[in-house]
Amino acid sequence: MSMVISAPSEKGGSGKSTLVPNMAAYWANRGESVVVLDLAPQASSKTWSRLREEADDGLERITVLGLEELERSGASRSDLDVGSIVERARSRWDRVLLDVPGADNRLQRGALLACDVALMPIKASGFDALAAPNTFAVLEALRRARSQSAKPVRAMMVFNFARPRSVAVRETARVYK
Repeated sequence: MSMVISAPSEKGGSGKSTLVPNMAAYWANRGESVVVLDLAPQASSKTWSRLREEADDGLERITVLGLEELERSGASRSDLDVGSIVERARSRWDRVLLDVPGADNRLQRGALLACDVALMPIKASGFDALAAPNTFAVLEALRRARSQSAKPVRAMMVFNFARPRSVAVRETARVYK
């Protein structure tokens, strides 16, 4: 059974589009087939994919689909059914990774409703800490909505761009435990 992972955060620059391609490369190197659905308008994961295609890096098990490819099925961005797209992807790939927009919008919520795990990237900084509570509120609302289903969503925080033993990481982790 494939696993669907989303990287939600309303904070731009938190590392969503850094986390997702790194997870894709990790699982591809372990022999798993991976699709990245780049739902963010800036298409960072799609750009990473184009750059990666020029390198002979052995990561041919990764497919990256941006909003343009998803729209070719006939739906506009405002009408994309993320849940249906994810269900089709589940049947084809071992890992489905969702690079979502940095905003509380329909695409981010659709990705969260469709995922098994939500990994929220955060920097150990004041601005990320200020942005985190609203993302946590969205995750909690979605967790409650999903609690009625057979597969509740698991939500975790991932520190990006941080020295593991720094005071900032310890204090930010203490606040959000």
